[in-house]
Amino acid sequence: MLQEPVQARPTKKILFYGNSILIAGLTSKLKQVKDLETMQAMDGDLSDLSRADMIVVDLRDSKTSQVLPRLSTASDVLLVGMDAITNTLTVLTDQPHPTHSMQDVLEALKKAM
Repeated sequence: MLQEPVQARPTKKILFYGNSILIAGLTSKLKQVKDLETMQAMDGDLSDLSRADMIVVDLRDSKTSQVLPRLSTASDVLLVGMDAITNTLTVLTDQPHPTHSMQDVLEALKKAM
């Protein structure tokens, strides 16, 4: 009996935009997750948007508002906004999701992907 080869799960790529404490913390935590590749861009460097499956931004970072229109034009890329003050994660084409811990954030990101 022939068995079909087991296909490896494709690696998901998350681009974190900015250099806030929130973005740095998430990038650090998610680098440890198997089957997940993290990238970070800042200061208007938006050359690699098409490689990402998801873009995560800190909505309280003042520089984010300047690049949000450009980030939202990336086709087939999920855009997620984080707000540490209100403890929410917003899929920017969806509704806000309350988050109270890093585990809540990770679960919401998994569900969004």
